[in-house]
Amino acid sequence: MADLDAALRNLGFERATGDATRARLLLAIQRFAADVEDPDLKAGASALAPVANPFVPPKAWLRGFVLGFEDTADDERGTDPDGGDMQGHMLWQMSSDEWRRARVADLEAQGREDGEAEAAAHNNLT
Repeated sequence: MADLDAALRNLGFERATGDATRARLLLAIQRFAADVEDPDLKAGASALAPVANPFVPPKAWLRGFVLGFEDTADDERGTDPDGGDMQGHMLWQMSSDEWRRARVADLEAQGREDGEAEAAAHNNLT
């Protein structure tokens, strides 16, 4: 297992241009490992994967984000209060693994704060 861990780390995942690239590669390795029934390879690739899925935000975070966005968005200033779901997905996908990792501890509360901040930023664009 130690040799496998070293081999995976030597692939240079840190050179990936983003978390999404790293996640796709590690997910492919995990699927390959499952296909060839290699639990050690699957565990090794899982250990290197980003803490939070970079493509789909956790439901609790998104729920909080939408609530915060709806409460803060000002339709008269051009920010559609119904746009929270889309804005939440976009923010989650554009953010770094470190940013997403910081939100995992308290998903719904942090999501609400993020939604309020995002809507306030949109309100100030007009």
